Amino acid sequence: MYRILLVDDETYVLSALRRELLRPPEVGIDGLLIEAFSSPDAALQRVTQSGGYFDAAIADYRMPGIDGVAFLETLAAFQPDAGRIILSGHADMTELIGAINRAHIDAFIAKPWLEYDLKGILLQVLKHGELRRENRRLAGLLVENGRNRQPERVAAYRMMAIGGDVAQLKALRQALKRPLATKDGAHAKVQVEIFASPEKALAAANRQRMLDAVIADYDLPGSDGVTLLGELRRRHPAAVRILLSDKLDVDMLVRAVNVAGVYHHLLKPWFDMELRALVGRALAYREMELENRILANLARLKERN
Repeated sequence: MYRILLVDDETYVLSALRRELLRPPEVGIDGLLIEAFSSPDAALQRVTQSGGYFDAAIADYRMPGIDGVAFLETLAAFQPDAGRIILSGHADMTELIGAINRAHIDAFIAKPWLEYDLKGILLQVLKHGELRRENRRLAGLLVENGRNRQPERVAAYRMMAIGGDVAQLKALRQALKRPLATKDGAHAKVQVEIFASPEKALAAANRQRMLDAVIADYDLPGSDGVTLLGELRRRHPAAVRILLSDKLDVDMLVRAVNVAGVYHHLLKPWFDMELRALVGRALAYREMELENRILANLARLKERN
């Protein structure tokens, strides 16, 4: 059972978060154990107590005395493995950019939020935490066996963006032009290649040896994003896949998960910070997955020798 910490000075927000997180379908196999605090100081006191461990924390950005970023930064000093999520209105996004980079926040949830988004982002952050712990365990095994070299980080990621609106694709590429924060706060460049045609995107994917991520609009000329992402999944199974659309449709989302194995669904119009945070999180997840496979293989080779 995952342990979740909620911090917001508005009690109605805490009630809404708790209610929606506990409503079926559950997050995780055994659900969530939630503790909520309207005082950041009281929450930090709980963190330092026996049994005060949390798998993830969601904190509002604007709170009296200490803002959410400073709270999560302090939480990280006590519990570095706890996932850190900021809750914020879109009006705060500009000033949040530097703070989030400084505190290495795992994700943010914009107000007003959608329930599926709230649960989806929390589940992503929880999975990232599990990957981080496994990453550290595997790295520790190698150090114990006399090998302390971790796999090298990716210098630049290769990404595709596919959609029928070329202006939108160019805006997406521009938003990802600056290096993104990925694993453990490291920054890496993303090389985005845009395609207005699904056929041209598939042809390019066949020529590429490595593809790290792909974003596809659901509405495509002669096809749809789920079908295209499913094809790309077969060609580049390790690439993280993100679906872009201007609507929420349950059947579409079910297909997106079952057929295309999407990492996340992003609604249009997006905010650049939202897009950058999502892609950075997706690439960090991919990097940790690949790194863990390498570390596990190295550990097995060490055991045989």
